[in-house]
Amino acid sequence: MDGRLPGNIIPWQRLMSVPKERFLEALNSENPSAAYRALQEMGPDGVEFGDVLIEHLRQKSYQSGLIDASASVLRHDPRLIKKLLNAFWSLPSPHPYPGMIPEVIAETGPACAEVDSGLVAKLLKVTHSPEARTVASCAEALGGVTRGTDVAVARLIELTRHDEEIVQGIAIDALGNVGSCPETVVPHLVELLDTFREYDPDTSMYGEHTRIAEALIQFGPEVVRELPRILEHFPPPPKYRHGALDLDDGLLRLLRSLGPAANQALPVLEKCERHLVANSSDADLALLRTTIAAVKGLPWEEVE
Repeated sequence: MDGRLPGNIIPWQRLMSVPKERFLEALNSENPSAAYRALQEMGPDGVEFGDVLIEHLRQKSYQSGLIDASASVLRHDPRLIKKLLNAFWSLPSPHPYPGMIPEVIAETGPACAEVDSGLVAKLLKVTHSPEARTVASCAEALGGVTRGTDVAVARLIELTRHDEEIVQGIAIDALGNVGSCPETVVPHLVELLDTFREYDPDTSMYGEHTRIAEALIQFGPEVVRELPRILEHFPPPPKYRHGALDLDDGLLRLLRSLGPAANQALPVLEKCERHLVANSSDADLALLRTTIAAVKGLPWEEVE
């Protein structure tokens, strides 16, 4: 018995204990998702498959499982990181979007700069390219490579004012990923609540401010001093979306992440709650009450 299942599919848990040849067969199959998941769990133990992962990053269409597996494995081997960076600089111009290689570099983080001491300077230089997608790729990479430092913050703030929406959005994500200089970055992100218009339907389905809210979450309690301005973006009843109060799931998630530190939001949230009770909007009401519980410091569970 070789552990095969009907359809020649092996669950990722069992793939972690099969011979190398069998694992490579699964990794290079038409459906490598289980192999990617196994490599994500393996981390440094999956380094021997790192070259295959880089080839997949070069050749395959966008797959989140491949990104997660690659970041989990490649960060542990300087040779593989160097090969990953070479793949980045070999991308066609303009860079493909969405791009897996920039995202893997961002997730791999400062280890990339340790392998190439000139990487940050090169990325910053290319952010002045006339090709918006190339600029976005470099901004995304900078967000992870410079995590916890201030070296790219000023340039990323400039890029949130870029003419192209894709660059603005990726720069916002990158500022959250960097997570430094809250005294400058947090007020700037809050200011963007008034001007940035979400372009990605997969993000806007959760609310027009979700991208900015996710970036703000990375700054934790530093956001509290900006809550009065953030609360201005909660709609006064009656503002409707599809017959319900137009609540932004992203901003609610931000308040839940702050917990009792966001207690000044309670009057606004409770006003929205009264409106939803009167209008029988059960789905929005459950999400709102979860947020109220979190802000009050009561037990709560995330609502899907």
